[in-house]
Amino acid sequence: MTRSGFIVPMVFTIVLGQFLTGCEPGEDGAAGQPVEVLRSVETLRVEVGHAASFIRATGVMAAERDAMLSSEVGGRVHARPAAVGEEVSKGQVLLALDPQPTEIALAQARAGLEMAEAASVHAARELRRIEELHRSGDVTEAQLEAGELAARSAEAQAASAGAAHRSAERARRESDVRAPWPGVVASILVDEGEAVGPGQPVARLVALQEPLVRVGLAARDVRWVSAGDSAWVTMDDEESVVGTVQHIAVAADPLSRTYSVEVSLTETRGLQALRIGLAVEVRFVRERHDAAVLVPASAVVSRRGESLMFVVRGGRAERRRVIQGERMGDRVHILEGIKEGDAVIVSGQQRVSHGEAVRERSAS
Repeated sequence: MTRSGFIVPMVFTIVLGQFLTGCEPGEDGAAGQPVEVLRSVETLRVEVGHAASFIRATGVMAAERDAMLSSEVGGRVHARPAAVGEEVSKGQVLLALDPQPTEIALAQARAGLEMAEAASVHAARELRRIEELHRSGDVTEAQLEAGELAARSAEAQAASAGAAHRSAERARRESDVRAPWPGVVASILVDEGEAVGPGQPVARLVALQEPLVRVGLAARDVRWVSAGDSAWVTMDDEESVVGTVQHIAVAADPLSRTYSVEVSLTETRGLQALRIGLAVEVRFVRERHDAAVLVPASAVVSRRGESLMFVVRGGRAERRRVIQGERMGDRVHILEGIKEGDAVIVSGQQRVSHGEAVRERSAS
């Protein structure tokens, strides 16, 4: 009886323990072992493609042509027909000086020319008369020489008066500052009524039909760039526009020790706020890779300053340290750590840990 008294409580304890655990021996593995829950992840098989490494530099937007205009004559500003920011055509008046002084000077020059031409005609006629008299012996050799000298002097004075008249005509024309080519008025530096002197800058005109980007490249970078190469220009977060390298300086700037490179832009729709002098990012191709490992940039995880990716191998997540290259849109070039054919985790990579069992499904 004593023996049976011990057996009954032991059987009761075993049954009660099984009831509390809610499972029977042999179900989901051995009794008392926890069931492993698999984390679901999406993977993508790595493929190779074309990629490139780039030289990045900061450039400045510049005009195809940029000129500071001035008047060849002095005077007082009479009118400013063009406004800042206005598109103007070749020959259009940007700024006009008071025409009265140049008109008076032109009238004086015209009168002087007429007088000089009349005097020249008279001296030539007189010379012909003296020559006839000289042949008949009625005038001396000295009188003939005097007549010839008077005729040459009158002819020279007529030529001088003609030059003065042309100069006055030019001064009258140049008192109106005109656009030398089609462009946009960037600034007007004087106001109506203000007196300006000859050669004083009065307006700035820029041509934006084919704007340029000027960028300085160090010697280690400029050797990768050639005239005719493509370049990608980006302003802030806007889309890039493609330009063409037009000119590369043969000598470095003595102060910055960089080589000036000019990139022409035939398409500017991606640069909505195009302004001369704005800073832009310029990219030039350094090297091209025909068999580059390209993965979604979102698949790269940053932990403790390291760039990591996870691949599925044997049903478990495996951590890989990677070296990133250039980013191209939503993809990134992986230089080391991942190879073609690897199943990289593209969804769930932020939550998995190395060696964790996962349930893999292919990303669509």
